[in-house]
Amino acid sequence: MKNSPPAPSTQQFPTSYIIGLIIGLLLLVPTLLIARQHQLSGLQARIFYDFNNLSDVFKVPALIITEGLGAAYPIAICLLVPLLYRRFRLAWLFFVTVGGAGVLSQIAKKIAQEPRPMALLHGQFHQRAVESGLNSFPSGHEAVATAMALTLWFILPKKWRWLSIAWIVVVGVSRIYLGVHTLNDVLGGFAIGLAVVCAVRLLPPVIARPLHLDIDKPLLDRAAAGERIIIGKAGKPVARLEPFSNTKAVHRQFKGGSLRLQEQSEVPLTPEYLNEIAASKYDGR
Repeated sequence: MKNSPPAPSTQQFPTSYIIGLIIGLLLLVPTLLIARQHQLSGLQARIFYDFNNLSDVFKVPALIITEGLGAAYPIAICLLVPLLYRRFRLAWLFFVTVGGAGVLSQIAKKIAQEPRPMALLHGQFHQRAVESGLNSFPSGHEAVATAMALTLWFILPKKWRWLSIAWIVVVGVSRIYLGVHTLNDVLGGFAIGLAVVCAVRLLPPVIARPLHLDIDKPLLDRAAAGERIIIGKAGKPVARLEPFSNTKAVHRQFKGGSLRLQEQSEVPLTPEYLNEIAASKYDGR
């Protein structure tokens, strides 16, 4: 009996995006209000000192983490690697989410006008890094790291998604340990990154399509635009659509051909399967 071809993964997560956007906004508002008080005391101060008073042996790793996972270097990698693999939309998605998180962080800094811990604590702590900006809230490193990590989350296999969570956590902890941000600053940065990623995913088609952020664009149209599309099943890539010069060429190729799987086997494209692929939506894999 002939095995039926694997169905492309078409699962989307609009509910998760909506929940994430709500959580981000609900977290951003109180952290912004706290930041506008220009105080570092109580529980927040105790948490700050708990991390900041850790041994200096962690200074170099913390500096590497904060620059290697939350600054210009990872941004460049997240843009260049997809471009090298012809994943143009993924590179553009990274650019938009990271850029949006950066812009909103600067706006929030102007609103909060919160001094750095050095000014709030009058120098009574371990300052292990020097920041050029005077405003502390929110943590721009954390906002950018969250935007990159959550964008990566949607294209990682499920067993590797813990890396995105670890990315967000270690950057936030390193910023507090180095003495350049408070817990409230880190939470504010996380809220901005989360809200931006979810907001981009929830853009209506009338806005997303002109900006090439329409995640729901049909796979064959993606391939026609020159993008190599990976079809995922159960978190694993099972098939690929090679890029072609135009949409008609894609349809001609697949109507009279077969789909090449990673296992090098040949799966005939029946009209039903062709229609399923043509109608399926890109899930980021």
